[in-house]
Amino acid sequence: MKKPEIGLSAGSFSGPCAALLSQLNLKPGLLIDFGGRLSSMQADLPNSISGYKTIAFDDELPVPSTAIETARKQINDSQDQPVAAIAAIDFLNHCADADEWLALFAELAERFHCPFLCGVPNSSNKKLIFDLLDVRGTHIQSSPLLGQTRFFTESVLLGLTKQHGFQPAGKSDLCLSDEELTACEPDDIFSASGSITHSYLEWLKQFTDPNAETAFFFRAFEKAEHAEPAPVQTGEETPFLSIVTRTQGKRIDALEETLLCLTAQTNTDFELLLLGHNVEPSDRAAVLDLVSQTPAWLQQRIQYIDVTGGTRTTPLNVGFTKARGDYVVILDDDDLVTDDWVDSFYQLSLKSPGSILHAYGVAQEWQTIQNKNNDTALRAIGSPDRIYCRDFNLLEQLNLNTCPTMTYACPRYAYQTLGIHFNEDLTTTEDWDFLMRTAFVCGVADIPVVTSIYRLWKNNENSQTLHNRKEWLTNEKMIKKQFNQMPIVFPAGFFNKEAKSKNKSDFQSRQYRTSDSVLYLDHGKGFNQDCILLGQDRPEMEWTVGFPIAESLPEVTAVRFDPMDQGMFWMRKFEIHFTFTDGTKEIRSFQKSAHNGVSIKDSVLFYKDDPQILIHFQTPKKLKSVKAKFEIDFYIPDEVWKKAFLQPNWKLSRLYRFALKLKQKLFR
Repeated sequence: MKKPEIGLSAGSFSGPCAALLSQLNLKPGLLIDFGGRLSSMQADLPNSISGYKTIAFDDELPVPSTAIETARKQINDSQDQPVAAIAAIDFLNHCADADEWLALFAELAERFHCPFLCGVPNSSNKKLIFDLLDVRGTHIQSSPLLGQTRFFTESVLLGLTKQHGFQPAGKSDLCLSDEELTACEPDDIFSASGSITHSYLEWLKQFTDPNAETAFFFRAFEKAEHAEPAPVQTGEETPFLSIVTRTQGKRIDALEETLLCLTAQTNTDFELLLLGHNVEPSDRAAVLDLVSQTPAWLQQRIQYIDVTGGTRTTPLNVGFTKARGDYVVILDDDDLVTDDWVDSFYQLSLKSPGSILHAYGVAQEWQTIQNKNNDTALRAIGSPDRIYCRDFNLLEQLNLNTCPTMTYACPRYAYQTLGIHFNEDLTTTEDWDFLMRTAFVCGVADIPVVTSIYRLWKNNENSQTLHNRKEWLTNEKMIKKQFNQMPIVFPAGFFNKEAKSKNKSDFQSRQYRTSDSVLYLDHGKGFNQDCILLGQDRPEMEWTVGFPIAESLPEVTAVRFDPMDQGMFWMRKFEIHFTFTDGTKEIRSFQKSAHNGVSIKDSVLFYKDDPQILIHFQTPKKLKSVKAKFEIDFYIPDEVWKKAFLQPNWKLSRLYRFALKLKQKLFR
């Protein structure tokens, strides 16, 4: 059992071990030190440690069982002395029979009622990984991994100790030194800090591994009073798809239709995790009664789980944690899916295993009505809108989420292994945040088949009505700030695909939504996020957007109309109609307002993001109603670009040439 150096001296262990021991309520006694790595640190130990009992071995012990019996005999010879702790530092990583040694440590910890201290190197810290990636092999011969018999990560260590009845009792891990973290070889793209390869790999490692900078695990364990039984291997296969559905039991009619969609699936290789979030007892009974009415085969696939407290994101984390399927998808309790929904995901998984599976969806307006018997019924009041019938576009998704949750299924390993969880600090857009963080590492595969209907409720409670505009904007800003801190890799073929999509028909089909429009109000103290109104009404050929005005709204001195967040569009026939409480009316066009676009006669080209139209009133006005009418083109003709930028001034001419090149790249 002769051990090579691992890059850390015995002195390196003293600090973390002393810190670990100080976390424990140790009784006076010996420290039984397997391997003798702590023999030089007596001065740093707590006063409760009265001495050492070093269990040493000859280098030529023939079989592991002999070594274990030798250790047991040495301990028995000292059994008249109390034992404070058992330690195995830099020991298990040299044992091919680590399970047998852990069984001994568990036996001793239970016999002496003392903690077990374990120290093993982290075989997956980022320095080791980056060194091994160096194609020159410079670092391989000196790698600390050489000579290790057993390799440990945190999950391996916790899994092995749990199997032997241990539970965590403390930690004092040793991180990589500043010198190791900043070490850089200019001719090695994996370690050079200025290399984009290094930046991406470092982000990826930190993103998926909380112990990326941990050099050595120093952990304390104690025997659990009631050890968890080892999982029984039933031989039952896990399902292909786990469906996670949140419900509060208040939309029973809609949930009934959602469950009906699942009974029609041509591929039944799925499970349904039905998460009852803060459900009232009467609503819970209604949900369970509804489940009992489904076919027996479906009932066997449904697991109802109560979730109490937290935000609307909490049940998602519970569901994804309990999911057993290869892929996991969110299906809200009011959405509809086609009979080939599961099978479309399955067929796509055969072609693109490990990636996010993305299908097409449509949006449709619905409302709740009372029928002639005064029973509640659900009715579609609009035709399906193909707004979600498009391939996943990474660039567009960085600014706006166009993927309802039931249109994509994520690999379970992204959540359960890589640790990509839902952010419970977000009160809205939590699905967008999760989707993008998963897409950055897994990628997305598309299947151009419509498999779902996203229902837009006109008279029912939904996330848009439950959370105000300020809350949505705050969450969006937080998410985009996070995106900006992440290096992003585009999949092969992305740019050819992107170039083909930038044609006229694609830009003409770019969607405008009234909810994108915001009206800022100035009550004499300037514009701010607390004084905004969100657009309403659905646009037709000539787009119209209205804003709800409360009677209690104070007088305004100015308003600012923001049509949408992004630029690159041409707005024509703009009019904003004001009706005031004194009965007077006023219409403002581009000629009677200010804006941050480029004027072209009676139209404006907004080529920058955050387009704004500003209207000032001569005297404070009390609003009764506001309606904006306009037409928008997302495909901008050549003559519009020329009229906007072709000026005699040389600076503007340069700007025009730049804009023309940009336009040619976008629309070719």
